[in-house]
Amino acid sequence: MLQTQPRESARTELAVVRHGQTEFNRRGLYQGHADSALTDAGMAQARLLAP
Repeated sequence: MLQTQPRESARTELAVVRHGQTEFNRRGLYQGHADSALTDAGMAQARLLAP
């Protein structure tokens, strides 16, 4: 029977984030492929994630 020694595994972190609030989603509009600027609230949300 083949025996192996346990290896130390590298730790990987994965952060899943959604975009900040945009003008379109604030108003409940479907955005699709259109670009919509972040609202002031969206900018604040993005700043909270910045390193």
